[in-house]
Amino acid sequence: MRRGILCAVFAGVTLLGCEDQQQKADQSKRDSDVKQQQIASERDKKLADLKKKSDEEARKINDEAQKKTDETRAAAEKQATKAGDELMKAKTTLKSDTQKSLIDLDKDAVDIENAFAQKHSKADADKVEADLKAKSDAVKKSLDGLGTSTDMDAAKKDVQAKLDDYKKAIADVKKKM
Repeated sequence: MRRGILCAVFAGVTLLGCEDQQQKADQSKRDSDVKQQQIASERDKKLADLKKKSDEEARKINDEAQKKTDETRAAAEKQATKAGDELMKAKTTLKSDTQKSLIDLDKDAVDIENAFAQKHSKADADKVEADLKAKSDAVKKSLDGLGTSTDMDAAKKDVQAKLDDYKKAIADVKKKM
């Protein structure tokens, strides 16, 4: 019986030890779960902070880029306005100078047409008059085209070519007299 009691005590102690081991294992699992939750919470907080900082940095970069874009656009608009004003001024000067020359040439043309008509036939005089009028009208038309021209050099060359053509036509009539 002693043996039986010893066996019972030993079995009780063993069961008690197993139960104690199970409690320790359960407690260890609970502690591990709590620790994992704390780590996950800290990770989520750090990720949220990083995202917030990243969003703020992206906003700053976008704001700076927008500011630079706006400044560049404003400078380009200012230059375009200045260039437009300079182009308009050049067109006005060219038109004014050419109109003064045209007035003088038209006076010369009228004088030459009258002198030519006195020395030549009416048909020849009418032809000279029509030719000189066409040259004068070509200069005027070229001047009228200045308003829509965006290439000042080409417009200036065109006006000057028409003006030179008119001058040459007047000189040619003078030679025929």
